[in-house]
This record gives sequence, structure tokens and C-alpha cells, in this order.
Amino acid sequence: HDRKRAMQEMAVNVMKEFGWTGDADSAPSGIVFTNFVKSKTIGILDIRRIMSEVIDVPMDIYSGRSPYFPSDEKAWNREKMEAQERFKRDESKMMICTHSFGMGIDKPNIRYTFNIMLPRSLEEFYQQAGRAGRDRRNSKCLLLFADENSRLSESIMATEELDFGSFKEKVDKEAGAIGKQEDAVRNTYFLVNTFKGEREEMEAIEFFVIRYLNLSHDSHSTEWGFYDV
Repeated sequence: HDRKRAMQEMAVNVMKEFGWTGDADSAPSGIVFTNFVKSKTIGILDIRRIMSEVIDVPMDIYSGRSPYFPSDEKAWNREKMEAQERFKRDESKMMICTHSFGMGIDKPNIRYTFNIMLPRSLEEFYQQAGRAGRDRRNSKCLLLFADENSRLSESIMATEELDFGSFKEKVDKEAGAIGKQEDAVRNTYFLVNTFKGEREEMEAIEFFVIRYLNLSHDSHSTEWGFYDV
């Protein structure tokens, strides 16, 4: 409930700041990002419903896979491309989407981006925030952080007390269902379940350097390894 109320208040406030008077014509163009397609309260359909309770403007949704059940991916591919075109033409004022939207969109009049949870990485936040203000006019990039169970977050993220194996086991055991996790715990869960280990990371870097930078693995000229900084 707290996240829902915060989402609504932040969205209404930023729209009013950019001249919204309650009608569709005065509504600024904006993008609302979530990490989930179907999760309850933070999936794209749920966010559209939550926003529609307080904002009466045309909205669209976009994600890589269909948010509907049962899903028809072929129909969804058509629907999301039509939604993208409506947004580009300013027929839709708010796009509620996952990270799959916007990489090829160059829409200059986007006045705000709103991440309703922590992005998966700092780089992702940078890319998503960069959708706003391409016409060099004032714009805002909002990020909502919710941590209602700070004790669990602090316990899980006390990494100085745990090696990686124990840390991952603790996260998997205590984090709970991913759709019900708070932001800090959820992002930690994502990170530990996508990190394959130092050896695998090193092999990936080595492959990239040799393959794409055209450098050979010469132990006399190149030193490979991880360093604590």
C-alpha cells in the first residue's frame, strides 16, 4: 500500500510540475519503468491500473513478452508495436514498460522517467533516465525506493561477515518470493543469481579482449587477474 500511494503521488506531482491540469492535452509525456512483466502490484498491467486511479490520460504498456494469461505472443508483438507508435505520436501520454522499451526511441519531448523500483544496475538507470529531456528542456528522472523490511535487508547485505557461497545461500533462503521482496533485497537476489563466479567472469572478459580487441593472451605482456580496489 505504501508503494502504491508513493507511486501515485510521485506521478501526479511530476505531471503537475510540467503543466498537467487534469486533461489529456496538458499531460506531459513520460515513461514509467518496472523490472517485472506480470508481478502483482509491480507488473505493467498492475501499474497501469494503479496509475489510472489518479491519472486520467491515455496510457500504454510495453514489455518483451506478453503480460496476459493465456498469452498470444504474435498478437502481443503487434499490440506493443502499435503502442510504441502511439507514444511516439503523442497519442499516448504515459508508457508503462520494462527495460525492453526505448532503446531505439528518440522522442525529444519526454519530460520525465519514473523507475518505480531500483533498476537492475546503475548502467540501466543511466540509460533509462537518458530518455528524458532530449530536447534540452527541463526534465525529471524519478526513482522510488521501498525498504519496509530494513532488518532483513541489513542482514542479507552484511557481506563483510559472509563469503559469497554463504551469502548466496542466505539470500536464496531468506529473500522469499521475488514479487514480494523489497527493493534492496530483490536487487541483491538478482545479482547473486546472475553472478556465475570469478572464474567464469574472468573467462568472459578474456574472451572479449582476445576476440574483439584483437589482443593475444601473452603472459609476458598482459597480466590477467582480479584486484581489490
